[in-house]
Amino acid sequence: MPVRILISCLLPLVFVFHLALRPAVGNELAASPSVTAASTINYSAAMRPAFAGDAQRSDLPEYALDLVVDPRTRKLTGAMQLTFKNTTGVKLQDVVLRLYPQFPPDIFGDGGNVRMEVRGIVVQGVPAKASAEARGTALRLPLPAPIQPHETISLSLRYSANIVAWQKGEGTFPLPSYYPMLAAWDGGWRTDVTRFPDRVYAQAALYRTRITVPQGWTATTSGSTIATTAQGTSVTYTAVTGPIREFAFSIGQFASARARHDDVEIVVWHRKGAGLDAAAAQMARHAAASIATFDARLGRYPYRELEFHLINAKRGFDIGAEFPGLVVVLLNGRYTDDTRFVTAHEVAHQWFYGVVGNDIYNEPWLDEAFAQYAATLVEEQWGGKAAADAVRNRHIARLANRTRLPAGLAITDYGKWNTYYAAVYGRGAQFLQTLRSEIGDEAFFAGLQRYYSEHKYGIARSSDVRAAFERSSGRQLDDLFDRWVGR
Repeated sequence: MPVRILISCLLPLVFVFHLALRPAVGNELAASPSVTAASTINYSAAMRPAFAGDAQRSDLPEYALDLVVDPRTRKLTGAMQLTFKNTTGVKLQDVVLRLYPQFPPDIFGDGGNVRMEVRGIVVQGVPAKASAEARGTALRLPLPAPIQPHETISLSLRYSANIVAWQKGEGTFPLPSYYPMLAAWDGGWRTDVTRFPDRVYAQAALYRTRITVPQGWTATTSGSTIATTAQGTSVTYTAVTGPIREFAFSIGQFASARARHDDVEIVVWHRKGAGLDAAAAQMARHAAASIATFDARLGRYPYRELEFHLINAKRGFDIGAEFPGLVVVLLNGRYTDDTRFVTAHEVAHQWFYGVVGNDIYNEPWLDEAFAQYAATLVEEQWGGKAAADAVRNRHIARLANRTRLPAGLAITDYGKWNTYYAAVYGRGAQFLQTLRSEIGDEAFFAGLQRYYSEHKYGIARSSDVRAAFERSSGRQLDDLFDRWVGR
């Protein structure tokens, strides 16, 4: 199930979360994957032309993933190579990788049913033995010799995992973060574990992936697919990304609906015959409208594509989960006004969480409150003031009235999900509306755009938000931030 979730429903309380190898499918991968030299990989192929240079940064980690996915046996086998510079500022003795699919069940009972086996680890050319920690969600790898700041670290490994459908019997498989991921560094390797749905805390990186599936199946991914190669009973999809927070993909026997905004293509994938053609078309159009709004109001989307995986779940409400370049939506049977809001919210996460990252354990409001509020800007542009006010009342104001806690606390400080949800999604978004009223539209949107541009592909803090708005408005905003955010 999703690790970052948005739920929208018709209840009084509306929840918004959120390879060079060509083996036959199901065969074990070779012990040493064939890895293309990083210098020959055109990561810029995933970027809009104006942002091609963003994918040519030597300071970003580079992943090469070679994966085989067999939906019949529900097994993934993979080989990974990771190369990155030591940007921590200190001498490193070890490296930590996170196994996010192996997190325990969340508070809603989802997850906890994936097991990953990692083997054949080689670090700096030397075989390494990892030690598990953080309830099995992290692997600590000792370095054969200390690595000084700015030196490069290289590691490779093989792994396997079971794959699990998010909707039983539905026949498609969303597979976000299905690989050992470099942990975030914040004075030390971060190994947080939570039962809240938000889990992935990562730095931006570049990816080259090759995903092999049976003929008749499609792999849709973060980034852009640059080659499709069929051989025998299998087909391999090769994809590259620009700087993204995590790599996600889905497999299925898909149909699709498409739309465009400028030079960005939006594709909504859904299982053939699931009765989702009309809903997928509506979602694609509204996603395109959302990108148009955010391009103008927040700063331009840097990637060529945004894809959706739409699942007909019929759970009584819509659920959305955002990943960079790929959004998963569990639809409650048909496209409604709530689906419209979920779509805009998840598209906004491509800006807040995807491009501008944050510490989702200690400052979750920096992506959830911003995505919640940004979704109302879409209604403001395309539906008018009355429509936007109605959406803000339904999805923000009523939610914010359920707590007096500030929006900027750590997830552990809220205790219960409902309190966290009301404070972060409700009061956090209400604060942004209050701030806009206080400093005016010109300073508010100038501050948003400054914040986005200055922290693109990085990890931002609450202090960065305040600094951006103080510069755009020429005012001290300490009291307002202390009262609403608590920081």
